[in-house]
Amino acid sequence: MPFSFIAYIYLTMKRRDIIKSGIGIGILLPYFYLPKALANLLSFQQTRTLIAFIDALIPADITPSASQLKLHETLLLYAKDIKNYPELIQLGCEWLDKQAGLIHQQHFLQLSIDQQNGIIQKAANCDAMSIQAQFFSHIRQDIFRFYYAKPASWTGLNVSPPQPTGYKNYFKPVNYE
Repeated sequence: MPFSFIAYIYLTMKRRDIIKSGIGIGILLPYFYLPKALANLLSFQQTRTLIAFIDALIPADITPSASQLKLHETLLLYAKDIKNYPELIQLGCEWLDKQAGLIHQQHFLQLSIDQQNGIIQKAANCDAMSIQAQFFSHIRQDIFRFYYAKPASWTGLNVSPPQPTGYKNYFKPVNYE
């Protein structure tokens, strides 16, 4: 029965309506990319602001950006079990959007890189115990730790993983083969 209902809707919709519904799904897609357990930690706008913030910290160059490695998901998975960390992320994202609205009359993610960096610098220069400074320092520290744990971020660093040969054993003679 549900299949026939969906088929009926599909057959009665015009091509233009199908394209419009696809655009709507595309706008909401970043929200649905979050695993279900994480989707309720942040609102849709907060998620988009967090993604813009971590991409401002680690933009794409020859290596992928932070969001291309889905570090916002990694951060939220890490933060969900730490007391007050999800709330810190929520308050920090709200502060970023509020500052962007006060200064530039736009959301944080709509700002240019220079405008975003100006607001981020403002957070970094706040009193160390303020929410903004705590948000900036904790997110920056965790995102960089998660970023460099991913082999995709090692491009250009001349770093190779120890496998398959493993680390050298300096306690054995040089020619132990």
